[in-house]
Amino acid sequence: MSSGIRIQVLETRRLILRPSSMDDAERLTELLQDPEIARWTASIPYPFTIEHAREFLSIRANDDASGSSFVWAITDRDDGALMGAMGLHDVERDRGRAELGYWLGADYRGNGFAAEAARRVISWAFEVGGFHRIQATHLPGNQASAGVMRSIGMREEGILRGYGFKNGEYHDLHLHAILQVDPSWIATQDQLD
Repeated sequence: MSSGIRIQVLETRRLILRPSSMDDAERLTELLQDPEIARWTASIPYPFTIEHAREFLSIRANDDASGSSFVWAITDRDDGALMGAMGLHDVERDRGRAELGYWLGADYRGNGFAAEAARRVISWAFEVGGFHRIQATHLPGNQASAGVMRSIGMREEGILRGYGFKNGEYHDLHLHAILQVDPSWIATQDQLD
């Protein structure tokens, strides 16, 4: 895995993925008022407050600077509106692996934006970051997230029994992954042509 990599702006046909900033706090708070996001994610509280947003953005800035995670704000290419977030977490540089996580605001779901952003993050991870493996998990019943994982070429590898922990309870998680050697991921150039 490449050492010293830093988060950078990534583009797709419809999106700009950029580092978050404190200027995103109000919009982030607005988007995360959706209880469905908290329902399906491990660490987003509900209700989500402006204090949560500021803490999240501060942690993201520190983690992105240190390279322990890479989290992008998903924004509309045309008007710059913040739509959600996409990131690589639990980065293990020495093993060349990380976990993909994402969420989108309610108005943006069902339009292929998550898959589009995820394809671009995967290509960055393999082409620039030198990662070997990117994995993702979802709670049972989260078919939308499972669909994104399948559409970006991830393979389901099994169930991690009792691996997730949310709201004081353990949960099973479905595990999906993609390797740099897999032919199912799409190179950046092929996404932009």
